[in-house]
Amino acid sequence: MNISYHLFLWIIIENNFEDILEYENTLSKQTEKLANTVNDLKSINKVKKINSIISDLKEVILAKTLETQDLIYKNCFKYEFDNIRNLKDCKKIKYRLFNFKNLLIKSDDYDSFSEFYTSMMMDVSNKIYEIKKYGEITPVVENYDLTLIEDKSSPVALFKILVHKIKLIFEEKIRQKDF
Repeated sequence: MNISYHLFLWIIIENNFEDILEYENTLSKQTEKLANTVNDLKSINKVKKINSIISDLKEVILAKTLETQDLIYKNCFKYEFDNIRNLKDCKKIKYRLFNFKNLLIKSDDYDSFSEFYTSMMMDVSNKIYEIKKYGEITPVVENYDLTLIEDKSSPVALFKILVHKIKLIFEEKIRQKDF
C-alpha cells in the first residue's frame, strides 16, 4: 500500500466521522423537538413524524459507523498481515484479531467482522505454514531510483570512472574543433 492510498483512506474515514457527527447533532435537535412536542397532546401526528425522523437518523448513524469501522479494521489488519515476517508476528495478529471483536460496535444483522475474522485466520494459518516450510519472510525493498550507484572503492569502478572522464574530455575537445 502506498502513501496516497493511506491518505485517501484517512480522508474517507475523516469524512465519515464528520457525517456521523452531523447526523448526531440533527438527532439531538429532533429529540429536543420531540420532548417539547410530547407535552402537547394535540400534536400526535407531529410526534409520529419526529419519531420516524429519529428512527431514520439512528439507522443512518449506525450504518455509517459500521461502514467506518469496517474500513478501519480491514485496512489495519491487512497492513499488519502484509508485514508478517515470522511466527511471532503471526501469533500477535491472531491475538489482536481475537481480542478486537470485543471492541466492535455491533448490531443484530452485522456479521462483517465474523466473515473477515474467519478469512484472516485462514490467511494467517497459511502464512504460518509457509514460514514453517520456508523460514522467515524477508521484505523485498523496491528500488524506484533509476540511477545506478557504483561502489567507487573497487579498482574496476575507479578505472570505469577514469575512462568515462577521459571520454568526456575528448568529446569536449572534438566539439570545440567542430565550431
